[in-house]
Amino acid sequence: MSAILLVSIALRISAAIYAIWLQRKLRDWRLSFLTLMLLLMAFRQCLTLYQSFDGWQLRPTVGLSELPGLFVSIMAFALVHATRRFITENMRRRKQFDKNSAALTSIATSELTSRGDLNKLFELTTQVIAEAMHVDRVSIWRFSDDRSRLDCACMYVKSNGEHSKPPSLIVKENPRYFEALDTLRVLDAHDAHTDPLTSEFSAAYLYPNDIYAMLDSPIRVDGALWGVVCHEHVGSKRHWHSDEQLFAAAVGDQLAQAILAERHHATVKHEHELERQLMQSQKMEALGTLAGGIAHDFNNNLQAIISSCELIASHTDSLPDDVNKSIENIDKSANRAANLVRRILAFSRQSDETRPVIAALPQLNEFIEFMSSSTPPNIRFETNFEIDNVNIQADHAEIQQLLSNLVTNAIHATESTGGTISIGAKQRTIHENIETETGDLAPSTYLEISVADDGPGIPAELQDRIFEPFFTTKQLGKGTGLGLAMVHGITRDLTGGILLQSSPGQGTTITVLIPTTTAEATAPPTHSTPSPPQTPHGNILVVDDEEILANTFSEVLESLGYHVTVFHSPNDCIAQTANSTNTFDIALLDYLMPEKNGVQLAEELRASNPNLITILITGTTELAENDEGFKANIDLTLRKPLRIQDLANTIEELINAPETAIKR
Repeated sequence: MSAILLVSIALRISAAIYAIWLQRKLRDWRLSFLTLMLLLMAFRQCLTLYQSFDGWQLRPTVGLSELPGLFVSIMAFALVHATRRFITENMRRRKQFDKNSAALTSIATSELTSRGDLNKLFELTTQVIAEAMHVDRVSIWRFSDDRSRLDCACMYVKSNGEHSKPPSLIVKENPRYFEALDTLRVLDAHDAHTDPLTSEFSAAYLYPNDIYAMLDSPIRVDGALWGVVCHEHVGSKRHWHSDEQLFAAAVGDQLAQAILAERHHATVKHEHELERQLMQSQKMEALGTLAGGIAHDFNNNLQAIISSCELIASHTDSLPDDVNKSIENIDKSANRAANLVRRILAFSRQSDETRPVIAALPQLNEFIEFMSSSTPPNIRFETNFEIDNVNIQADHAEIQQLLSNLVTNAIHATESTGGTISIGAKQRTIHENIETETGDLAPSTYLEISVADDGPGIPAELQDRIFEPFFTTKQLGKGTGLGLAMVHGITRDLTGGILLQSSPGQGTTITVLIPTTTAEATAPPTHSTPSPPQTPHGNILVVDDEEILANTFSEVLESLGYHVTVFHSPNDCIAQTANSTNTFDIALLDYLMPEKNGVQLAEELRASNPNLITILITGTTELAENDEGFKANIDLTLRKPLRIQDLANTIEELINAPETAIKR
């Protein structure tokens, strides 16, 4: 029976050697302890074997007593093997845990999370999870707003390294799966084809994609089910370990935090945008107050200059050529100054005037025809208009001014090197609020006008300022900084929006969105040009506290053949005309005067002369034109500065046919 003892010793020594090999490979202290115990047991049996020798003869008593030792040796060998499996599994789990932790850390610490860029974050997440979980397909899905379907936000296929978006899943077609998502922490389907919660997908989704096992983790945001993360194993069934299920749940929680961060980021961004818009609005309001304050006096001076130039120009035959040239230059400069004031007022206030309905396409075609003859030869135009029957409520001059400023800005960006300016127009439907340079734009149908150039682009640090009045990067004399500010003001006044897309070296695209209307376009008004009066007729009353301006109007009107009476004070006018037998046909009244304004004066004049036609001539914009007193006492409003011919045409029309020229 000494063979039993030899076998036992051999087993223990083999187990010890096996344990030593495992300890060197796995580096676990438990194997070192087990090796020591096995070596001690083997030494003891070797000692027993030595004691059993009598010379070279074995004593017959040795044998059966060693059977328990043999059993212990076998158990020791089995224990070493079991220990190897236990330690190997623990090491696998620890390695997988480290890999999972690294994956979660990479997602949590990614700058995409802090930036709130969910699309890029989803791409990163699916790729990292596929590597960590050793699955071929990982996808992130989100519920539609009405929760009728599950839309894929991002899917990564490890075998080809591509991201894609498969078709949506309809909730009512897969009721058991979606009911399970509402209640389960994770949905683990080891055999997705037979699992009752996932078998609904077999024919349409699982078999075509060779998917056999699924591990899905719901994404809950603020307690509500937002979507799901899907881990799909292809080619064979797979048992999902508990640590894998915990990892899947952790991924869902991490993405929920990222979605919350994105919402917070969007909220903060929106608040910053509102703050920027408020500052811009306050800046415009301050400029409007300033502009309105100076407009009256400035326009009075311009009116006197322009009217005087026109009076002198009517006698140019008797003047030297150099004098005529100087008069022409003065007139041009005054007109530029008048246009500058109008441009400032255009974006510094919102107009209450009722705008006509106009067809958009003729406006664009007219502008292109005009620009084609005045564009530098090294700049090429490309147009794409898809708006055959699109109407908007806007003024013709506003649209032409808007287009002119956009295209002029593009020309300045490309004129040094030449290039292409693309002008496009189409109808666009917006289904949810979008942020624009003029504020949030509500869902509706808009006319989209885009002007794109291939110039140097606008640096990011300047893009927030390009719509500010008087801000310009052009050289001195190249621009006033009012062009894009006017675009901003006109677009805001039309309740539209502006989108800016630009980067250095990539050119600039400015898109303007203007609300469309289903109303029919109104026919443009036609104006007849009356001939100058053949004989002096018509009594005209002029009241203006600016003596120079009042006298200029008087001289202009008398040169046209009218009888003119001038007052510089409203009270003097009332006092001297109250008992006068002289009946006036038309009264030209300034609006802002020291004693009373033009509307109040018109009301008192009408009390004694109900048929008096009243014209308010003003250089300011702050008029209460919707006030009942204004409507009842003012027939027409003319803005300073105005041309002699325009004034002559208006008065002639009122004298000859007042019932068609005004609406009482």
